[in-house]
Amino acid sequence: MNFKKRIFSIFCAAVFSASAAAQTVVPKVVPPNNDKTPAPFSYPADLASPTFDQQENIGSYLQLGVFDVILGQTPLSIAIHVLGGELHFTQDKTPFLCYSAPVPEIKQKVKAKKKSEEKEEEPQEPFFQNIWLTVGSRGEISEVRLQKLNDPAQMCPLLPEAYREVSINGIFINETSKQLKSLILPEISAENEETQWKYWFSLLPSDRPGYNVAGLFGIKLDNDTVDQIISVSIPLKAQ
Repeated sequence: MNFKKRIFSIFCAAVFSASAAAQTVVPKVVPPNNDKTPAPFSYPADLASPTFDQQENIGSYLQLGVFDVILGQTPLSIAIHVLGGELHFTQDKTPFLCYSAPVPEIKQKVKAKKKSEEKEEEPQEPFFQNIWLTVGSRGEISEVRLQKLNDPAQMCPLLPEAYREVSINGIFINETSKQLKSLILPEISAENEETQWKYWFSLLPSDRPGYNVAGLFGIKLDNDTVDQIISVSIPLKAQ
């Protein structure tokens, strides 16, 4: 996101915060028994014992076009006010929002079979991704999960057009491993070569007395491109 867009996003957040203080936005709640909305994908099984070794949560900012969601801070009321949508619940009664957006096209050049010159691949049908926003215990957006979809039947409602450029701290679904290497990312905290998940764990001071802020950022590759992203920022009682 360029500088002008980021300034506009910060300005919007300030305006929406002020309006939210004056008017509470009550989201429409979908009854669980009648809800056909896809639930968020499950946590990777190897997250049981994280090692908190990062100096910052590199996945704390979700960019949705001109609107930024700060995990652990942005209230549900603001997200609903800006993005619209309905409130859903998982089987364990965790509230969440779900949206879909097109996946950015990654143009790759390939060698022609009988010629030495390069040519661009023919454009493919657009892929889509689901964006799940989980609501924390204090009504804040505490978690985001992104997943590339192969089946349009699993889509959630599309985000409004102004918010469809989706990334977490500048990392997009469908980016290649080569593109990830070009980013300035800290050393990973853990990695599972079999499932191709890479993790960064952080534990930072909180402005809430007696608590820290636990951060998790994870990227899963499939066929050398980013297939899933998960980012969490939640309060953790200090030991």
